[in-house]
Formats: sequence, structure tokens, C-alpha cells
Amino acid sequence: MQPNNLAYLHFRIWLLLVELKNQNFKMLQKSKIIIVGSGITGASTAYHLAKLGWKDITVLDQGPLFETGGSTSHAPGGVFQTNPSRMMCKFAQYTVKFLSSL
Repeated sequence: MQPNNLAYLHFRIWLLLVELKNQNFKMLQKSKIIIVGSGITGASTAYHLAKLGWKDITVLDQGPLFETGGSTSHAPGGVFQTNPSRMMCKFAQYTVKFLSSL
């Protein structure tokens, strides 16, 4: 069982970056932005930054897509538009509108 805390996460990210540097990973050397996690939040962040004109964005994850162990790969695909938080409701409404436009 892996510990679930911020220090462990930082350590895993550091190990990943060291491993990539040791492999002479050129994409990492020229990246302006590195996003850790290719789930819905990481993918959305990369997409929206690219739409704003950012370039050289790298998205890293710990394994192949749909087998990363994150929560996105376990989601049923629905977007709940009701939530006690007004901000989360607005975010969900934006998500549904955005996905409908694709």
C-alpha cells in the first residue's frame, strides 16, 4: 500500500524528473510547462493553456493511459451538474457546454 500524502507525491515527481533527466529527455528540457497527471484535470489544463497560446507543454503520468491508477480512469463518464458548491455547479455546466461543442 502506498502512502497518500503530499511528501510522497513530491518524492514520486522528483524521481520521475530525475529518471527523465538521466535518459536525456529533450522534451522535458525545452518544456515551458510540465503538468503532472494526464487525467481530466491535467488534460483540461493542457488544452486550455494551449488555447491561450502557451507552447511547449508536457503532460506526464505514471503509466499508460487508462491504467494510471488515478480517479479519472474509474469515472463512469457522467458529469453531475448539481453540487452544494455554486462554483462546482458552474464548472460542471461549463464542462457540459464545452464537450457539446467538440
